Amino acid sequence: MEIKPQGKWVLIGELKQDQTTLSGIIIEGNDNSKLGKVVAVGPEVTTIKVDDKVVPIWSEGHLLKVPGRQYVLIPEYKLICILA
Repeated sequence: MEIKPQGKWVLIGELKQDQTTLSGIIIEGNDNSKLGKVVAVGPEVTTIKVDDKVVPIWSEGHLLKVPGRQYVLIPEYKLICILA
């Protein structure tokens, strides 16, 4: 299934980050991550592109559940920042 946002909407997937402890143990990322990865953008989005890492306001988006994945559809102006 392909999801194509319209207008100024952005489709974001959760970006799970692994953490490494001081002793070298890797802790897999969790679902409470604050970062997201842009999966698709609407045709009117000007400042963000696919694969950008962003910090969105998660509660302001629309949750989309696809088998095995979870996305948030959110307006461009609800993204706090783009990580470089």
